[in-house]
Amino acid sequence: VALTFVGPQAEDYFRNINATTCFLSATGITATEGITDPSPLEIQVKRAMAASADRVVFLLDSSKFGVRSLSRVVPLGDVDILITDSDAPADLVGVLRAQGIDVHIV
Repeated sequence: VALTFVGPQAEDYFRNINATTCFLSATGITATEGITDPSPLEIQVKRAMAASADRVVFLLDSSKFGVRSLSRVVPLGDVDILITDSDAPADLVGVLRAQGIDVHIV
């Protein structure tokens, strides 16, 4: 992992932050696996960041929809807002909205 802040020190740092909103990205999203990513080190930091925030926002373009990466970052229930583009598949967008996620298509 190049040019990223990862590892136990990063996790500890973000666990002790009080954030109103956390913006994150990932490499995949499915209805069954939730938000997924390939890097275990980055996943741990993203989880710590999400846990410290009042609101979790994921920015995922349509190419990430239907992609299942190595490991789950967070379940869909932990996502408050998802921002994507107009090519996102309507069926998965519907599933996300049905689960209470505020999906913004830009």
